[in-house]
Amino acid sequence: MANNTLPDHIAGALCVVRADNQIVLVDELITGQLSLPGGTVVAGESPAIAAQRETWEEAGLSVTVGDVLGYTDSAVIYDCISDSEVISYQARNEIGGFELPIWFAPHYGVEVSRAMLLPPTALPANQYRYPEQWSEINELFLLATNQPVTYVTELVGAAPKVHQVELGWVVSLQNMFDNLPSIFSNTVLLTDLLAKPWAFIVILPLIAWHFGRNFALKFGFTLISVTLLTLIAHQGFGFPRPHAYLPTLKLVMSSGYSFPSLLAALW
Repeated sequence: MANNTLPDHIAGALCVVRADNQIVLVDELITGQLSLPGGTVVAGESPAIAAQRETWEEAGLSVTVGDVLGYTDSAVIYDCISDSEVISYQARNEIGGFELPIWFAPHYGVEVSRAMLLPPTALPANQYRYPEQWSEINELFLLATNQPVTYVTELVGAAPKVHQVELGWVVSLQNMFDNLPSIFSNTVLLTDLLAKPWAFIVILPLIAWHFGRNFALKFGFTLISVTLLTLIAHQGFGFPRPHAYLPTLKLVMSSGYSFPSLLAALW
């Protein structure tokens, strides 16, 4: 375990996980930026334990925290080694990263939308949450312990039985749509937009104009209430979206849990 004697200004802890000469990054839901797994050191916790805890919560990796690689203005950066085999999907995402299966991570769908392996030199600094730190992190990455990665095409067998049945249906449905005119694919994208709460907010002025201010206020309150209740239910049921197990099913940018359906609840 890493040395816990650190400068007094340290309030956070980060992990550099180097695997197959790539770095593990998490995509933050709130900022939409990539960052190292890590976070704030809570009371009674050592920075090393904080780094270990946050890496599990955000990236789904149980790690052993090694040497201190360096510091940011407020955080210590550790060399972290996965306690088990690092598993990654072999399909690259839109920025060239290999996504990790993290549907079981405690903060998946809450704080982070995904975790991925990416060569540090392939990421522009402006896509990292703290661009001014990225060049230094690239240097620290070279000091971290490299470990192997096992690449897989899918993890359907890891899904609950009910999800395995669902995945079979989804694959069949998508294969059917692939043979239909492109208008049907565009319908999928439109349907996804209609599931976004902001789509309803955009039309609120039209609703107020047509139905009156009081109706619009009631509509807005109902919209917010249904959205919050659905999101709470997502965490309770914990059913990941199908592409969490089979990345080729991903047609639009989405993350988190899929049941109950926000689209069905809103409409």
